[in-house]
Amino acid sequence: MGRLTLHDMPVPVPDMTEIALASLPSAVDHPSHSSAFRLDPYWHGLWAWGSSAAWESRQLADRLAAAGVRDLNVRDARYDAETSRQRLTGHHGALASLGAVAMWRTLTSDQVSAFAGWVPPEVLDLDPGDATGPWSSMARWRDNPVALRLLWSAGMVERGTVNVKRNGLPYLYRTIRTNETDGFIRRLPFPTWLQVTAGQQWTEGPRHDRHNVLGAELALRIAEHCEVSTVMGESVCGHHLLDVSGRRTKASSDAADLVVVRDDGLRIVFETTAHRSGLERKISRWLDLLSETSFDESGTVVCFVEAAHPDGDMSGTTFNKLRRLLSAAIASRPEGVSRRLAERVAIVRWNWWFPSPLHVSPGFLTLEAHRPTGRGTDRWQPAHLLDVTDVEFRPPRPELHQAVIDNSAHLLGVPYWLRRDRHGFDIDRFMLEQAGLAGGPLDPAVRGLAAAPPLDGHR
Repeated sequence: MGRLTLHDMPVPVPDMTEIALASLPSAVDHPSHSSAFRLDPYWHGLWAWGSSAAWESRQLADRLAAAGVRDLNVRDARYDAETSRQRLTGHHGALASLGAVAMWRTLTSDQVSAFAGWVPPEVLDLDPGDATGPWSSMARWRDNPVALRLLWSAGMVERGTVNVKRNGLPYLYRTIRTNETDGFIRRLPFPTWLQVTAGQQWTEGPRHDRHNVLGAELALRIAEHCEVSTVMGESVCGHHLLDVSGRRTKASSDAADLVVVRDDGLRIVFETTAHRSGLERKISRWLDLLSETSFDESGTVVCFVEAAHPDGDMSGTTFNKLRRLLSAAIASRPEGVSRRLAERVAIVRWNWWFPSPLHVSPGFLTLEAHRPTGRGTDRWQPAHLLDVTDVEFRPPRPELHQAVIDNSAHLLGVPYWLRRDRHGFDIDRFMLEQAGLAGGPLDPAVRGLAAAPPLDGHR
């Protein structure tokens, strides 16, 4: 009975003072990329309770048009798939958009714009003071941007609409995999391939659309308003990639939704959950990963975010089950103390960080969550995950963790403002070294030639 009572201790509710997103300092270049300008996917009903999305690829649209049951509008019919793929290779905004969708799996059109850095035609001349109501303009520009039309016409992505009767909702985009997409990815020059795919196999990724969009929105808000070095999405968050020991192979699909990297290299991994089912397995798999290395070796903290639908009845019960299971699982691990597991896991509720549409609480700015590090009735203790004194990290080899930050500057799935001022490693030099040509006549360093500038998604 004592153990049950211990693990049933409630989590203290943090300060819920509401701060308008529009009032916060922003790192973005254009107001249309700000989180204050986008539709709020959690509060604004992008998904009604129980709704889903209907998806259509260019291939399907062509078949329906041939059957006479679907008309392609002028913009969609302007280019065939092969012509679109040829144009795509030279279009920076489209390639940056492809890299964003590939990393985050499912994005709204306005999220793609924010990651890639292009500006929707309808808001090119937007005054920053007017960036307070995005949904009134979404229906007008959602299928206009050339970058997204090229991706869809080229057959690289599907385009989706949420099945709710509400005007002005943005389109959704997610990657698909066909012989044509595989061929296109294989033909990309190595530097471009690396920027688009982050060095990972081209896949469709998990088809959890609401889950993916919420994870991407969380990443964009953190990247815009918090002091972080980089954020990266699901495609590079597999357990085998987070394992610094190198012992794990890609034997499962286990992956985080996103990872945030602090300036000192600490990795804050986020696992969002909206349902009670499967929580035991999620918790067990993450504790398995954390148990394999020490805190300072891995530099990884896992934060579970309860994001059940705000209009459903599972929010409170999901969070309660999450805290009970996590507390009990850590206490049952013989290695729990030596591996400092209680210090390496945290929980928070989505509506504690984002208590109302387009508003945040003070705790969001430092990523305040709670860890099961206390005793008795004070089991759950607050921790500001971005505070280097609250969550200390002393890596034995800091240069390895710094390399993660530098190398992320090449990845087009990273928000453009987090990669524009970083140089990372020299891709051309790396290719020459692999080919045994470094120092030869083709080496730009020897010939005194400047390397080609990296793709810049916000141009």
